Amino acid sequence: MNISENSSQTGSQGNSDCFGGLKFYQKLYFKIIILLLFISAANYALNYYFEKKNYKELETNITEITRSSIESVRDIVSVNLKAASERYIKTLVEKIYYEQLDFLKSSPGLNGVTQPQKLIDFCANSPEYQKLFEAPDSGYTKFSYITVSVYDGPKLVLVSHNKKSIIGLDIYELVKKLSPADREKQQTEKFISHWVNRESGGIYYQQTATFKDSSIPPDYSKKYAYQHWGKFNGIDIVVEYTTYIDEFMKTVNLIEKRHIDTIDKITGCTTCSFETNITNYLYFLLSLSLGLIVISFAIIRRYFIKPLRTITLGLNRFGEGELNSAIDNGAGGEFAVIGAAANSMAAKLHETLNRLEEINAGLSRTVEERTGDLMAAAARLEAEKLKSEALIKNMLPEKIARRLMDNPGQTIAEEYAMATIIFSDFKGFTALSESTTPQRLIRELNEIFAYFDGLCKKHGVEKIKTIGDAYMAVAGVPESSETNPFDAVELAIDMRDYINKRLEDKNNLTLEIRIGVHSGPVTAGVIGSSKMIYDIWGDSVNIASRMESNGAPGRVNISESTYKLLKNRYKCESRGVIEIKGKGSMAMYFAER
Repeated sequence: MNISENSSQTGSQGNSDCFGGLKFYQKLYFKIIILLLFISAANYALNYYFEKKNYKELETNITEITRSSIESVRDIVSVNLKAASERYIKTLVEKIYYEQLDFLKSSPGLNGVTQPQKLIDFCANSPEYQKLFEAPDSGYTKFSYITVSVYDGPKLVLVSHNKKSIIGLDIYELVKKLSPADREKQQTEKFISHWVNRESGGIYYQQTATFKDSSIPPDYSKKYAYQHWGKFNGIDIVVEYTTYIDEFMKTVNLIEKRHIDTIDKITGCTTCSFETNITNYLYFLLSLSLGLIVISFAIIRRYFIKPLRTITLGLNRFGEGELNSAIDNGAGGEFAVIGAAANSMAAKLHETLNRLEEINAGLSRTVEERTGDLMAAAARLEAEKLKSEALIKNMLPEKIARRLMDNPGQTIAEEYAMATIIFSDFKGFTALSESTTPQRLIRELNEIFAYFDGLCKKHGVEKIKTIGDAYMAVAGVPESSETNPFDAVELAIDMRDYINKRLEDKNNLTLEIRIGVHSGPVTAGVIGSSKMIYDIWGDSVNIASRMESNGAPGRVNISESTYKLLKNRYKCESRGVIEIKGKGSMAMYFAER
């Protein structure tokens, strides 16, 4: 069946139905009535909007004076109560610290004890010691409590806590098991910084289930903790007083509630007045709309429906294939222009239908060819995309690569409170490069650096870059790690051992390695828009470079900050204080397992 036959069948059906076959909601006059209703509704909505705006301005003017005065009182009380509470907690923690210190000094079993583990066992198992923080007349608020921890490098062990099940556990291990979201809520980085630097001070944070006792109300989560560091027989001890913010902000909350109640009463009165006026206006508008609809209905039938019937009958004849049967132009007005246009269209339609059959056949063939080309291009594009993603993940840490692929235009720069940087290079490399072929030199460097890359994966350390014979890596970035000093030194020793083993083979070049390690804060990220690399910045990077350049072949030279973090687990040989270019005098150590 061709297109002309299709058109003839459709037109025949339309001619028999005409207007009589239409549903009520399909007819023109019904649509015009709906249009009138819409115009009335729009008019009502606009009036409603402006009336509401006027009443809102009235409400704002009435409540502004009340709100401003109440808010100023609330803000003053809130600030003063918060400052007073922080001062009180600081004084209270210091008092508790000295009370428990007097108790420890008076305990016969602790005379001359300098081993952290003995102190931990005594405190965790002594009922008298635990009662120091449970006395009813201690002056604490209802849900506040004291936490005491003893440093037994590299562990920081809880010896007193209101959640008894975690007493005796290492805080570092507890926070390591927290999810990223819980670590952010607990302000873990700030706590670790205080622990590492033995820094006394206060921290606001949100408590998670790991440290929360079941007796605490579910809605109590925001907290303030103050830590005080001290020593007993040379052993580091930290006393922490923790309280829920809701407990010492009750007065401020009461003022806030009274303030909200006052504003609600004023708003309620204004809203009631507005609703009454707008309801009366709605009744008037509905009455006016009904009158307009009745008048419009009569006009529509006379001047619109009748001319449209004439044009519809003519178009139905065209649909049946009677393209030479012109539409009667007796419709009048603009509808006569429509009839003339339809007659002209019918004259050209027959010719167009025949040509369309020919074009349709050719178009089908073209579509099939183009579809095949598009599918092949899509497959090639997907393959290139996979190659690009693999290349990006090989150049950058996976976490950073995902972020750049999701948002290619962003600049990534993040601060890390504690990381450990490793620098290495080879003694006499420049002279050696002049005495051997470039091909051999590059081949051996590639073997060495490839092995170093494998060691980085083994120890969880991020390789940063190589420059000539220098190799740079960092532990604790981009994933924070409390063990980053140990991971870095283990990597450095393995690098040194690998190079020493290569020296046993006389066929290899005589490459003696120098390695420098330093721990401290860094900034890490990716900047620029082309040839991007993941890099780190900060003074800690410069110090690590100085550790390498002032080291000795075959030794791992570490800074004083790294030494303090791992001195209890590694054999460290002091090199004394050495003058460093641009940094002054710095203490250095050789580290061994």
